[in-house]
Amino acid sequence: MGSSRQKRNSVAAQNAVNARRDAWKPVAARCAVGVLVLAVAVAKVTHKRHDVDMSTITESRHCPRDRIKEYRHRPTFVRALVCPYVVRGFVADAAWLGSAFLKRLERAAGPPSIEYDELGRGNVFTYYDRNMQHLPATSSHARKVATSPRHLLSAIRKSKAARFGGPARAVSPPLVAEIDATAWAAEARTTWDVGDTPRLTGLWVGGKNTSSASHFDLFANFHVLLSGTKSVRLAPPSGHASFNFYPAPHPHARQARVDAHFEAAGVLLHEGDAVYVPSGWVHRVGVAGTAPAAAASFTATPPEFHAFEGLVRAHAAAFFADTSRPWSRERESAVKRVFLPAVAHFWLGAAGQTVLQDYARAYDGVARAVPDVECPVPSAADIQLALAHAKAAAAAFQWFRVDLARLFFGPFADTVVQRVAHPALQGAPRWAASAAFVRECCTFEGNSGGFSLRALLEPDIKPD
Repeated sequence: MGSSRQKRNSVAAQNAVNARRDAWKPVAARCAVGVLVLAVAVAKVTHKRHDVDMSTITESRHCPRDRIKEYRHRPTFVRALVCPYVVRGFVADAAWLGSAFLKRLERAAGPPSIEYDELGRGNVFTYYDRNMQHLPATSSHARKVATSPRHLLSAIRKSKAARFGGPARAVSPPLVAEIDATAWAAEARTTWDVGDTPRLTGLWVGGKNTSSASHFDLFANFHVLLSGTKSVRLAPPSGHASFNFYPAPHPHARQARVDAHFEAAGVLLHEGDAVYVPSGWVHRVGVAGTAPAAAASFTATPPEFHAFEGLVRAHAAAFFADTSRPWSRERESAVKRVFLPAVAHFWLGAAGQTVLQDYARAYDGVARAVPDVECPVPSAADIQLALAHAKAAAAAFQWFRVDLARLFFGPFADTVVQRVAHPALQGAPRWAASAAFVRECCTFEGNSGGFSLRALLEPDIKPD
């Protein structure tokens, strides 16, 4: 009897377990469906983000940040993009890839001497402009001379840190003629905007584990890797402030003082791949591996680059045409302390004051001591004079692309303030004094001297 009762109890217990388990089945099914729906939704959002139509983006700050867009074939756009992208397998002709290209380079006829760079220490190359001697700087580059393309490539292979970068015709005019005649070179030249001006075909050959410093260029670059492997890091023009670039008159102009964080993931280029770097984008390119890397660069400057000098001549000092009063150094400084921030305000909008502060910061440390500056108060008539000419200048520059406007404002400010410092000051102290004038006299946080720029330029905004 006990055995029969135990059996009934066991069956009842098992039935209860089965009932509880069956009760959870609909819940589990609903959870599974929910997870599936959520996964599909996430996939759609991710797919949508990665497949954003980049031709509709007009400012780099709106470009995808999680990764660089990649294509299997070079896409056709109505206008040049403000966002970078990669084309995998852009060059498919094996006769131009890997060891085949290096053999072409070795056998190419070249000029009697080819200059290339070799580092005395480290493996990061920082561009040094020997024509810019306004501010102190040193270079770790040793200029070397190769007697032929074969000698150049041999030297780069043997050196711990050596590279060539520049017009391809400096290495071999016949070789660049062969490159320019290819179908892929012709296609590469279609990546620019119709208003851009093509530059000479470039050639870059770098030794193992070498890298460029983080920098930006004022030209667009379609960089085609023909041999080796390269790593590429990119950051938009909107993130320039974090890199603290050297100013325009410096031998290291456009190079980063600070190797700031790159938001987007790095890209690894293999033989035949290409990367498009829009003008103004920060980039750091390195040889990934022990084999030399060789690439052809197809670059073009934007119309802003060619229009800038003429616009500066027309507007940076137009207010001197006013002869109602004599022009003393004090009057000039008083007018400029209104004119420059007013141009920044009318041209760059809310970003104007930030750009002025970044401009002054770029000159930090260029001189051992910064001379004192005075911020004279302008007369009511000179305030109106400065504002009128500032509005005219801003209107003349208004067509500049947003990403390039900030980059060109620095050289514009250089032209405006370079005469503010005392004539006895030369070189680095002169530029330091000019930057101090901008910081103290042209920003809302500077020395007001009884004159409020904020009240003049932002009359509807009450101070904190």
